Amino acid sequence: MEKNNITLIGMPGSGKTTLGKLLAKKLNFNFIDYDKHIAKQEKMSAQQIVDTKGDGAFLKIEEERILETLPLKKHIISPGGSVVYSERLMNILKNSSLIIFLDLPLGIIEKRLTDRARRGIVGLKSKSIKELYEERAPLYKKYADITINCFKKFNNEIIEEITQKLNDQIS
Repeated sequence: MEKNNITLIGMPGSGKTTLGKLLAKKLNFNFIDYDKHIAKQEKMSAQQIVDTKGDGAFLKIEEERILETLPLKKHIISPGGSVVYSERLMNILKNSSLIIFLDLPLGIIEKRLTDRARRGIVGLKSKSIKELYEERAPLYKKYADITINCFKKFNNEIIEEITQKLNDQIS
């Protein structure tokens, strides 16, 4: 299967939505934020799903909602940070898209997550952001085709770096 999408992975607060929209505009792709898509389809936010149905139910819903929209073409895909818990889903995404890990240090993630009680972060009820970061970071690295170090960079610099790496992959 041809890789004609880009999937952005990383911790909540890593910039998947912000950078995804900018990258979509630059590449003339469509953008899909799966947390928003899930909320629209389920008629409740990710946080409400996690609170009322639990982490496992959210992960199952996330997988179902992503799978029902595939195969997409020319999309920047922004799943929740917990997407890496589904090996099946990550392998499916990897077959149809280039996976880019937006890497930021834990301290920056913690500073950005001032609204963590409203974000629907899977695992946050039983673990700290630090524990989730330590658990997820190896998974992000495992699935990434490209890793972008986003530390101390402006959004436009990150987009340029991604674009350059995409061009390098093509040539």
